[in-house]
Amino acid sequence: MAMVAHSLAIIANHKFGQSLSPDRAATVAIFHDASEIITGDLPTPVKYFNKEIEAEYKKIEAIAENRLLEMVPEEFKQEYASLLTSEHADIEYKVLVKSADTICAYLKCLEEDRAGYSLLTILNDLVVEPKYSQEGFLWHFHIAHLLHALLTLFLLLQ
Repeated sequence: MAMVAHSLAIIANHKFGQSLSPDRAATVAIFHDASEIITGDLPTPVKYFNKEIEAEYKKIEAIAENRLLEMVPEEFKQEYASLLTSEHADIEYKVLVKSADTICAYLKCLEEDRAGYSLLTILNDLVVEPKYSQEGFLWHFHIAHLLHALLTLFLLLQ
């Protein structure tokens, strides 16, 4: 996923006039799920099933992130704060890494689909053809289509 985040930063810089550091994007990607060392991995559909579960999971995640930061020697905490805690994260890198994570999930589903599994259908329904959630919010249609375009470009470049 770090490689995809690195590539997205380069694309954002060259095609959309951004000034992101590809190295920083890759580093943020490496650390983005570090709190799962403590919490374990909770599947995304469970994390965002409803607002109450999402809010409680964010609290648990914040506790785990701060616990990890407490393990870092004092002299290095400032450098690791933005990598380990959402509270100190750079929002533009956080968004970019989330996009990279989504692309990687999609690529994994393509791989599974080629092997005869049907996960691609599920992901396609969630990302490529956005639907209304239970709460009535429209999934980010334009972001999903941008991700689909970037994925297509990524696959063409392979």
